Amino acid sequence: MRHLLTAVLLLGAIPAAAQSVLITPLTVEDVAYHATSGRLYAVLPAGVGGPESSVAEINPATGAIVTRVAIPDGPGGGARQVALTDDGALLYVGVNGGRSVRRYSVPGFTPGPEFVLGTDLFGQPFSVREMVVAPGTASTLVIARAGPYSAPELAVSDAGAWRPARVYGERIVFHSATRLISSDARYRLDPTGLVADSPARTWTRGLSAAADGIGYDSAGGIADLGTEQVLGTCGTGGTPVPAPDLDTVFYFGSAIATCALSTYRVTGTLALPALGDGFRAALRTGTGRVTLVDGSGRLVVADGLTTPLPVPLPPTGPPWTANGEGRAHLQLTGCVQCRPGDVLAVQGAVSGGALYAAEVKAAVVLPNGAALAVTALGESHLELANLYEGVGATLLRVAIPPGLPPGTWHVEMAFLDPYSGAVLSRASVPFEVTP
Repeated sequence: MRHLLTAVLLLGAIPAAAQSVLITPLTVEDVAYHATSGRLYAVLPAGVGGPESSVAEINPATGAIVTRVAIPDGPGGGARQVALTDDGALLYVGVNGGRSVRRYSVPGFTPGPEFVLGTDLFGQPFSVREMVVAPGTASTLVIARAGPYSAPELAVSDAGAWRPARVYGERIVFHSATRLISSDARYRLDPTGLVADSPARTWTRGLSAAADGIGYDSAGGIADLGTEQVLGTCGTGGTPVPAPDLDTVFYFGSAIATCALSTYRVTGTLALPALGDGFRAALRTGTGRVTLVDGSGRLVVADGLTTPLPVPLPPTGPPWTANGEGRAHLQLTGCVQCRPGDVLAVQGAVSGGALYAAEVKAAVVLPNGAALAVTALGESHLELANLYEGVGATLLRVAIPPGLPPGTWHVEMAFLDPYSGAVLSRASVPFEVTP
């Protein structure tokens, strides 16, 4: 007989149980959560909770099964993925090994219609890799599907009726009701299906989460997905879980790290003992609670994350920027006497030897000395990691908008220690704005 154990790890040199990580006895395939109802739904493989695969409602605080419904195996296997509508009333489940999708009304798990995913060019059945219900709809699903010998494609189904326009891709990150990002492009959802909207920027390729039009990638990047502007970069990485109401984004990897959204500074870290690197899913299931699925499928609950985490220490090992040897360099290309419509580009780099990590901030400064708002002249904050001498990046590339006050402006760049925030070097280059 299989014995299931629950492990609770108390973390941090702060009051006991301020933060905890609960390793539940459950192994899951996929999870979905509805914040208003507080319900967590998970696909349980055969042997977990019952002899057959199932979909279960789970208490997000304890990992305990509230209720479950068996999903008998079809020719392709049992249940695989879940997707929940915005109102939390309908749950879509990949059944038959993900070759079909069945709708359930929840919380009662009343079964509804089922449709198949079809076959690829080789005549092999598609199966679900990922699926998301389009925002604001009850029956429109974007599904990443693939056959055993075919590349994953994104297709749109309306209650089993497939829209003709499909694209290659696997990740599905909606950032508005009709816009999403996959691996290498931005797509628009329209009546024909998915249509390429524009090439994805470099920073979108690691995009893992989006909330309120803001995207978060696994390398710490934070960007406005509507304007395509980088807002900031946290000096950490992992699976991101945004919590704007706490002015925080959580990152889960080999440790928990918190980063302040107002400053893009790492504010604390905690080790995650007994857990490996990487998570298949991470959902915020309470004010200070995140439910995770680790690489082996274990359901893990991290709780109490409203209490500040221990302040991080600078890493040890390879050369570190705190020796102060790094120097910032700026170069302007494009206009010198800049008029509305002229293009100005700002190239930034650092020198002074190999660096373990580095952070660069850039800003455009008005003639009166005030820093210009981020959204006025483009990206104003980025991190350059694993930076070596002579390696640089384009910090800003913008067309001068009309109405700027004439006079001598400056582009300023600060080269910082990403943990302490100490400024190691500054650079400033002037340019003229004329009517």
